[in-house]
Amino acid sequence: MLAFELKRIQKKDVAAIYIDHGQLAANQEKKSAEKVAEILNIDLKIIDISGIWPSFKDVAKDTHIHIMTSSAISASPGIIIGANYAAWAGSKKLYIGLVKEDIDGRPWLLELIANYNKAVSCIKPSLKEFPLGGDEFSNFELLTPFSNLYKHEIIEQSTKSADHGDASDLQDIIQSSWLCQFSNSVRECGECYICKTKTAAIETASLLCNPTYGPKPHSQLEVYSLYSANNYINL
Repeated sequence: MLAFELKRIQKKDVAAIYIDHGQLAANQEKKSAEKVAEILNIDLKIIDISGIWPSFKDVAKDTHIHIMTSSAISASPGIIIGANYAAWAGSKKLYIGLVKEDIDGRPWLLELIANYNKAVSCIKPSLKEFPLGGDEFSNFELLTPFSNLYKHEIIEQSTKSADHGDASDLQDIIQSSWLCQFSNSVRECGECYICKTKTAAIETASLLCNPTYGPKPHSQLEVYSLYSANNYINL
């Protein structure tokens, strides 16, 4: 939704970053990210950091699912790595797709982003010459333009702003999105909190693109996480 809003409605030059934390849903999430990037005709950078987490097994207790299932845990390294890539690529902005549901559940996220912005302003590397102290990153920003909007409000806003062709692509993006925490099959479970908020948002926005869910599997959870790039985006 964020990528659609920035690319199609606001006409910004954007690219996407997907951070693979090693979460169980990574394959489905990557397919979703690739489909969204294809629909919007934007570049997608996939960054694999899954090899980091086995080193934390001695200090980070596994849930009954997976150490990286928690978005609260994965948010911090994902934001930092996404911001580093975007800045090194020459971008001045990283858009992060937090929505009001995220903030309601984790109100500290906005404070985290605000503190990251303060920290970024302190980084003064010289990418061009010696001595150190360049200003290449001085205007870099982390932005959360949807953090005050619920999912259904974002869908309604984008639907009203889109022309006929874009509206069709918007429905394709919603159909292609993978948000489920409880499915490792080709379909989302339709029963977990995130599936229910997604369905409620679509129904509230009165879209004719209701997601197709499969039966709830008896296996482990999956979690969705996506970041993006030139304005780099978190899709």
